[in-house]
Amino acid sequence: FEVEVKHELGCEVHTFDPTGDTTSFAKRAEERGINFHPIGLAGCDGNIKINNELCPVLSLSSVMKTLGHEGRHIDIFKIDCEGCEYESFKSIFADIRRKKYSIGQIQVELHGTDFDQHQVFFTDADSANFLIFHKERNHGGGLGYKAVEYSLISKDTAHSIFEHDVCMAQF
Repeated sequence: FEVEVKHELGCEVHTFDPTGDTTSFAKRAEERGINFHPIGLAGCDGNIKINNELCPVLSLSSVMKTLGHEGRHIDIFKIDCEGCEYESFKSIFADIRRKKYSIGQIQVELHGTDFDQHQVFFTDADSANFLIFHKERNHGGGLGYKAVEYSLISKDTAHSIFEHDVCMAQF
């Protein structure tokens, strides 16, 4: 995904993962023109334990500051963090409402069956002016209905894409 976004769209691409062989990840990413960072995403800065290993994590706001990207627009934000999405997006959607940065499109996998947690996520997404434009179950990994991939688009991005097009519905 990252390589295609870089080559087909010409985007500057950054990937993040604090687990596993980060040296190998970094080397492979560099060979493909991708920027790799051995940190994870969270709702706040610090360290968390993943697979009995202490891993550094930052909020998206801190990541943007660290990279010198404050105030920049993120065209596509793709995240699959095996459970960190709920805590992370509380701060992300709050930052978007405060106009700290903007995101055009979000690709996120939501995990679990805590539907109160899902409701909070989508209420926050709505308050940050995001709309769902696609969803599908992730059948891989044996999670079945417990992992669903969502694609969200900001209303501003949707309006800019379609501002000069005529939308017609066929009945």
